[in-house]
Amino acid sequence: MKEIHNNDLKQQLMSESAFKDCFLTDVSADTRLFHFLARDYIVQEGQQPSWLFLPDARPRQALRHAS
Repeated sequence: MKEIHNNDLKQQLMSESAFKDCFLTDVSADTRLFHFLARDYIVQEGQQPSWLFLPDARPRQALRHAS
């Protein structure tokens, strides 16, 4: 996971989605965008997945992201 710091890219991504339509005021200055690589796992802050299960119910060790 990496935060997107390029302001032009942030504006482009927000304009291509309906994100800003969810708010009554402009939230662009308070918005942080993150890029997640394919197969990254999103977990609650401070938590790490230890095992994930595939549809065949075989346990697979989860990938851990570098902090």
